Amino acid sequence: SFGDISSEAMFQDFDKIFIGALLMLCYVVFGLSRISLFEFRIIPAGAGLLCIGLACLSASGICSALGISYGPVHTSLPFLLMGIGVDDMFVIMACHYERCGDKLGNVLPIHMGLVLQHAGVSITVTSFTDIVASTVGGTTIMPTLESFCYYAAAGVFMIFVYQLTFFVPFLILDEKRRIKCDGSNPNISQFHQRNRKQKHSTKKMIHFIYSKVVLSSFGKIFFLTITIFLAGFCIRGNIYLKQKFDPKWFLPSNSYVMKFLKAQEKWYSDSGQDAFIFFGRLNYSTELSNLDAFTKKLRNQTDIIKDVDTWYEVFRDYLNSYYGRDIPNEVLTEDQFNYYLGKFMFSPRGGKYQQNFRFAHALQCGSPAPPITVSSLSFKFKLFNGPEEALPAMNLVKKLVRDSNIDSGDGFKTVWSKVFANWVTDEIIHHELYRNLFFAVICVMLTTFFLILNIQSCFWIFLCVTLTLIDVCGMMYYWGMTVDNVSCVALVLSVGLCVDYATHVGQAFLKCKGTRRERVLKTVESIGSAVMKGGISTLLSLSVLFLSDTYIFSSFFKIFLLVVTLGLFHGIVFLPIVFSLIGPEPQVSDIELDIPQSKPSENLVGTNILTPNEMTIG
Repeated sequence: SFGDISSEAMFQDFDKIFIGALLMLCYVVFGLSRISLFEFRIIPAGAGLLCIGLACLSASGICSALGISYGPVHTSLPFLLMGIGVDDMFVIMACHYERCGDKLGNVLPIHMGLVLQHAGVSITVTSFTDIVASTVGGTTIMPTLESFCYYAAAGVFMIFVYQLTFFVPFLILDEKRRIKCDGSNPNISQFHQRNRKQKHSTKKMIHFIYSKVVLSSFGKIFFLTITIFLAGFCIRGNIYLKQKFDPKWFLPSNSYVMKFLKAQEKWYSDSGQDAFIFFGRLNYSTELSNLDAFTKKLRNQTDIIKDVDTWYEVFRDYLNSYYGRDIPNEVLTEDQFNYYLGKFMFSPRGGKYQQNFRFAHALQCGSPAPPITVSSLSFKFKLFNGPEEALPAMNLVKKLVRDSNIDSGDGFKTVWSKVFANWVTDEIIHHELYRNLFFAVICVMLTTFFLILNIQSCFWIFLCVTLTLIDVCGMMYYWGMTVDNVSCVALVLSVGLCVDYATHVGQAFLKCKGTRRERVLKTVESIGSAVMKGGISTLLSLSVLFLSDTYIFSSFFKIFLLVVTLGLFHGIVFLPIVFSLIGPEPQVSDIELDIPQSKPSENLVGTNILTPNEMTIG
């Protein structure tokens, strides 16, 4: 029942994917378009969202073909990919509008080549850093995190492929449509004048905010102080952040299984946690004394064990009472042991312990017991208040089993409990989280360096990512969240997401010329709006998860709300301030080409863009 309900829960909120896609379509059309029929870009917007859908299907197909399992956490993948894919679209469109007045952009194919020369580098850096972060997360020993990270890496890669091979061609087709519409419009000059004013008004607003507020002396001191204070406040949260995992969180609150578990917890709260110690093909006749010593040690752990019910103790008393034996001081032969065990298995006192044995062949009444392949001893753990009590108890019993000197036969011995799935997760998840975050950040920074080749810029991007992760983990504590499978997945993937914002700004800053302040203003004017729109689009795609009562979706919403908000703050506020003070020198990489100017009559053919003066469309 638990498996059925949790499996159904994976797909019960799929309707929210369609709602999120519809909201995203409206937002993307609004973000890519201008206020005119000529610039209403429904075709590129639809093609861009179709790229994301194709990427989800392609990633699922590739990973399924490779035998990578699909779990409950994977249902949140489409929302994550929507945010990443739309971010790439906004960057391409921002560069398209920025270069519309370029003297090299009068021929459409060459114009798009110039767009991809700049936007392509930016989305390549961010896409490959996302892929690296996800792939590094897949090296974990946690199956859920490993599987999800591989799906995410495949999804990001396919988005990168589809955006360049599917979205860009549709953008070119839409640009041809716009050119034909422009050519047939008698008021085209007035149209372009309005668009120039719209473009300039947006830039003026951004310029005013940054020049008069963010980059002012007071603004720099204020925002740097906020950054330092926030980091210190969240470091405290990191110290107190705890790990806790409970599979019941994956169940809908109104399911019958959850209601049963709540009733069981209410009326049988002191029943304890069932556990078993398994032994293999031992020489049981000679191990009775060791079994006796072990069960006594187990019973003595009254601080962690509620009850012990073993077949050995009842079997010992049975032999000593009815057959006059002196167990464990007396050693039985193998035939004697099998004879007495056969009697015991069908006695009133021993019948219930048949479930604790697996024999080489069927057990028969009146015959000696067959050779034992597996036996088990039953006991119950007490109920513990969190992993800090449960983990030492689990490890203590494991140590008792290891030190039991029960080594005859195949020597197999182990302790198992259903609750160990939770406890083992709690034991490794904290270490795995920080390990994966560390390696993901390092690998992402190395990838960023090799793609943009500027040490100083990479360092400041690294600092932005680190501060964002510190703040997110700290705020998780203040929001009442814990480290578990879901939050671990979200945090590892957040490395690739928060590095996007800082990388776009860092890459654009290196391409600008002038003083540091002038370059920062040019950067935020050209790419700041696209980065902000990309962050908002991610929040919009995840906003529908706020209405879900599924633990996975609600956790993803909380964490990515923090990631996007704090990532944008460090990417478009903190980083520009740092660059204005100690930013790196510019990298000059523009290619000067000798391109013949088109005649005005040629601009109405679908393959050409309008002349540079006409192309200032905002």
